[in-house]
Amino acid sequence: MKKLPVGLAVFQDIRREGYIYVDKTRQIHQMVTGGKYYFLSRPRRFGKSLLVSTLWNLFEGKRELFEGLWIAEHGDWAWQKHAVITLDFNEIAHDTPQNLEISLNIVLTRTAKSAKIILETPLADSKFQELILALYQQSGLPVVVLIDEYDKPLIDHIGQGEERLKIAKANRDILKRFFGVLKGINILPALRFVLLTGVSKFSKVSIFSELNNLTDLTMAEDYADMFGYTQAELESNFKEHLVRLAQKHNWTSEQLIQELAYRYNGYRFSEREVKVYNPFSILHVLNSLALKNYWFESGTPTFLINLLKQEQYDLPSLEKFGTASSVFTTYEIDNLKSKIRFEIEDTGVGIESDNIAKIFEPFEQVGEVKKRDEGTGLGLAITRQLVQLMGGELRVKSELGKGSTFWFEIDLCAASLQETMETKSAQRQIMGYQGTRRKVLVVDDKLDNRAVLAGLLMPLGFAVTEAEDGLQALKQVKADCPDLIITDLVMPVMTGFEFMEHVRAMPELAEMKIIVSSASAIEMHGNHSAIAHSDGFISKPVDIDRLLELIQQCLGLQWEYEGRGALPVEATPTEGELVLPPLEELQTLATLVKGGNMRKVRQHIQYIAELGAQYKPFTEQISALAVGYEVNKLRVLVQEYLERAR
Repeated sequence: MKKLPVGLAVFQDIRREGYIYVDKTRQIHQMVTGGKYYFLSRPRRFGKSLLVSTLWNLFEGKRELFEGLWIAEHGDWAWQKHAVITLDFNEIAHDTPQNLEISLNIVLTRTAKSAKIILETPLADSKFQELILALYQQSGLPVVVLIDEYDKPLIDHIGQGEERLKIAKANRDILKRFFGVLKGINILPALRFVLLTGVSKFSKVSIFSELNNLTDLTMAEDYADMFGYTQAELESNFKEHLVRLAQKHNWTSEQLIQELAYRYNGYRFSEREVKVYNPFSILHVLNSLALKNYWFESGTPTFLINLLKQEQYDLPSLEKFGTASSVFTTYEIDNLKSKIRFEIEDTGVGIESDNIAKIFEPFEQVGEVKKRDEGTGLGLAITRQLVQLMGGELRVKSELGKGSTFWFEIDLCAASLQETMETKSAQRQIMGYQGTRRKVLVVDDKLDNRAVLAGLLMPLGFAVTEAEDGLQALKQVKADCPDLIITDLVMPVMTGFEFMEHVRAMPELAEMKIIVSSASAIEMHGNHSAIAHSDGFISKPVDIDRLLELIQQCLGLQWEYEGRGALPVEATPTEGELVLPPLEELQTLATLVKGGNMRKVRQHIQYIAELGAQYKPFTEQISALAVGYEVNKLRVLVQEYLERAR
C-alpha cells in the first residue's frame, strides 16, 4: 500500500519516496503550452505549493520524476532546463513595509548567488529585473518565475484595525512596483512562464495595475479539477486506503463514498459541474481513519475570520447568499465591499429563448395559458427595477424541460454595529400605541406574507388573527369582529374582491376598516374602482412606514415611541391570563424550536390556536418571537413553559 503524502508539498520527495501522487500533469501541460502569464486563487491547503513545486521540477527538466505520468507519456515535452525563480511569500517577512523590502532583497540576492550572479542595484524591483535578465543571458533560455502566496503581505494585516491596514496598503504599493517588473518591455523576451498564486485576488486596478496581462485561471472551466481530487481520482488512487477506512467503520463501499462525499466533496471552482474533494481533509481522514473537520482547523484564512469579526457581519444571513467569478475582479484593499450574488433556481418547464426578453416587460406572461391566471405579469418587471436601483442587473438562464435560474449581483458594504446603532437611534422607533388593544385580521393565501405582517404588528400590541382566503376570513369576521382587515386580492376559494363585497353588503360591517395589500396590477392601471370598498391600498413588497401610516389613519391611533411611554397594558398578557396548551403540544413545539425551522413552528402555533381561544395569549407571544426569528429567546421561553407544564 503506497504511502499517503500527508503534509507534503515537495514534488520530488513525493515521487522519489513512493508516496501517492494524483496526476495533474495533463492540466499542467495545457497551462504551460497554452500561455505565458497566469494567476490563480484557491483556498489554503488545496495544493498550490505542490503545483509550484511540480512546475519547478518540470522546468528544471527532471524527466525521471515524471515517468508514468501523463506529461511524460503524451505531453511531447522538450525537458529543457530553464532558470527558475521561486518566491514563496510564506517565507518572506512582511510585518512592516521596510522588512518586506529587505526580505525581498535577501531572497533575490540568495537566488543570484546560487547562480553565481552578482546583483548591483539596491531596490528590490530593480534587483528583480536585473536577476531575470542575468539568468536569461547566462542560460540562453527564457526564465520561469513562480510566486506562491503573493497576497500574504496584504491579507495578514486585514481585519486587524486601522494601523495594520496602513501596513497592508504600504506593502501593496511595494508589491505593485515589484510585480510590475514582469511586464517591462526589456523583460518580456526573457520570460518563458509566470505564475502567481494566492488565496484572494485583488483587482487589476490595485496590486495588478502594472501587470494586467495575467490570464486568471481561478474560475476557468478547463482547470476546475487541477486542484483537489475528483470522485474518480479518489476511488482510483486511494483504493486500499478506502477499503481500510470502510473496514474501520464497518461500512460498505457505497456507504463510505456517500459519507465522504457528504462531508468533503463540496468544492466547485467553475460553472462546470465538477466537484472536488479537499486534499488536505481526505489525506488526514485516510491516515487517521477518523472523519473530522480537518481543513477548517488549519485552512481557514485568518484574514477572513478577522474581517468578519471587525466588520461584525451577520453570519447566519451569509449562509443564504452565493457569489460568482465576477467578485474577483473588484476586490480592493481600499474598499472591502462584498459583491453578493442572489440566485433562485427552479426545475420547472423552462422558458423558450425567444421569450426570455419578454418576461421582464410589465404584464407579460409566457408558458402555458392555463397557468397565467396565477399572477399579473408584474413580478419580474418590478424586481428588475428594484435590482437596477441597487446597482445590479437581473439575469436569467433557462432551458426548456429543465428549468430556469434567475440571479443578480450587488455591492454591499459592511456596516459596523456602531453605525447600525447610530442609525437606529436617529430614528423615532414606534413601540406601541395608546388606548385599548386593537384587533387586526390578516388575509393572504401565502403563509410567509401573513407572517411578515404578524411579526410587524404583534410586537406593537395588536391582536393578530390570520386567514388564508376570503371565505375563511368572512367566517372570522362574523365570529370575532376585528378593528381592521389587511387583505390580499388574488386568492383561491374566495378572492379579496369578493370578500370585501360580502363585508360591505352586511350593514353591521359597513364601516369596517379595510386595507388592501397586493401585487396586483390595479394600481398600475389607475383603475381604483376595484378597490373602492377599501380604505387604503399598499403594494407588495410592503413599505412598513406607509403601512403604519395607513393603520394610524384608519384607526385614529396615537403612536408611542421608544423612550416615551410603555405599551398598552393589553399588549402583553399577564401571568394569570396565559394558559398553556397540553403537554404533548408543548413537547412538539419544543422539538420544532430546537430544530430551528420557524415555518414549522408557526404552523404548529396556528394549530394550537385552533384548539381553543384560551390559548390565544400563549400563541401570540410565541408567534411574535417566531416571526422575528428570535430563536434563542424562543428556546428559553418554550423550555420554561415545558418545565412548568410538567
